[in-house]
Amino acid sequence: MGAVFLRDVKRFYTPKLLLLLLGAALFSLSARQGFAYSYESFVLFVLVDHYYITFFMVPKFLWISYTYLEDNLDYVLIRISRFPRYFAVKAAAWALNTSVFVLVQLAVIMSVGLGLPAGSGFPSPAEQDLSMEVLMKLSDIVQHPWQASALSVLHLILGLSMLGLVMMTLHHFLEKRWVAVITAGLFILMVFAMKSKIPELTRIPFLFINNYIIFMYNLTYPYAFWVTYISLGMIFGGTVYLICKYWNKDFEWHRKWLRPRGVMPYYAAQLFSFRNVGILATLAIVICLWKWLQLNNLAVGPSTWADYMIYTFWGHGHGYFKPADFLVMLLMNAAPLYMLALFLENEKRVHSMLLTIRLASKIQWASSILAAGSIYVLVYTIGLTTGSLLIPSIAGLPAEGVTMIPDLALSWNEIWVYITAVKWLELLVQFLLMLLVFLWSRQVTAAFGGLLLMYALYLLPYSWTLYIPAGMSSLAQHQPFMSAADSAYEGLPPQTIFLILIVIAVSAVLYILIHGYKRRFQ
Repeated sequence: MGAVFLRDVKRFYTPKLLLLLLGAALFSLSARQGFAYSYESFVLFVLVDHYYITFFMVPKFLWISYTYLEDNLDYVLIRISRFPRYFAVKAAAWALNTSVFVLVQLAVIMSVGLGLPAGSGFPSPAEQDLSMEVLMKLSDIVQHPWQASALSVLHLILGLSMLGLVMMTLHHFLEKRWVAVITAGLFILMVFAMKSKIPELTRIPFLFINNYIIFMYNLTYPYAFWVTYISLGMIFGGTVYLICKYWNKDFEWHRKWLRPRGVMPYYAAQLFSFRNVGILATLAIVICLWKWLQLNNLAVGPSTWADYMIYTFWGHGHGYFKPADFLVMLLMNAAPLYMLALFLENEKRVHSMLLTIRLASKIQWASSILAAGSIYVLVYTIGLTTGSLLIPSIAGLPAEGVTMIPDLALSWNEIWVYITAVKWLELLVQFLLMLLVFLWSRQVTAAFGGLLLMYALYLLPYSWTLYIPAGMSSLAQHQPFMSAADSAYEGLPPQTIFLILIVIAVSAVLYILIHGYKRRFQ
């Protein structure tokens, strides 16, 4: 086993460590410029910088660890008597490598700080330096900066070692690509928790790894250390249990109860293809970034999450024409409907006798189409509204308050629910109307063209166009937002908008399930 341990230790020393040393040196030199405190304070200041840890140290560790993973060697497995002991030796080598990973950065930081004045105390609170706020918090639990540095280093080593152990365990039971997906997801959640300005997120164990790696995050609420170290112990215990009891098992999904039934999964697979998801995700990202750039150019004071959502989903009102706003509204609404039109066209083209035979009844075709389309529109809507929150959260905007419309008495989560509900209903209604035209005319082009015609009627200067179910999710038509923004424009009450959309949706679904589906088989 000693040979296995030494081999794994030697494998860690690669040119990647030089990049690690270079990055640590550059960041330390940047922090060294203009630093007016003691040497010990400088070392601690760099060690607890959560930007350095989050955006350099952790990605570097994940990258090195991922390339470090390897399949178990057959000639070694043949010679060992117990696999758990072999795994423990490899885990010990990983822990040693993690310690080296952290300590070499500490050595670089200490080297860069040479020349600063000596001093064993924390900076004085009277100096009012906001950059020293973290050090002030640490001064409440220890007497000297070097003690806080030692605790931070030990916490880093423990947290990263456990992260490495989890990666080893995942790699033992899963394919390497799944290890990459899971660790990338954990890192994204870590960044989101840091940038969202919601401290409660970092308090969720197992899912958010901030508290396991960054020592200062455990000072934000009582009993944080208990939660952190008990959950770390649970992770370690769970890993030991899995390796000792199920080391020779593969994770298999027994999904008999999830076995696809009917043709609905077949239709859903077409709608949720990689191409469709990629196109809609790219479009959503472009629209959200475009709205973010526009919002930054507005002189409305400091923005909030609610401001960004209102501006992104403001859409276009009646009685005027703004090409950019109208185009964004049209793209946001028509893109998923265009994918649904292509789906209906493909269903018309490939529909065969074999598919008809597989149907338990003809009405099953209609219910499958309706279910797949409704879920598709719902997922798109939730993804669009929820994804739009990532930009203001990453940008560090405050969550509460509305500066764009000061008289609006709604919180950001109420606005999110409102926008999600009305957007989904509008897209659902337009999908159902398109499906009705398709059933009657057998022409997808006519169905999608009818939707575009509704948006064209939307621009006519007549009051009755307010009741056309196209663009109804635009906040520019809603009374709570319009009256708060400009008392001269009333807009439609939310009750009226929801009533119109729900009545149309229910009527269309009932007609399709009772009679309309029959036209597909004529």
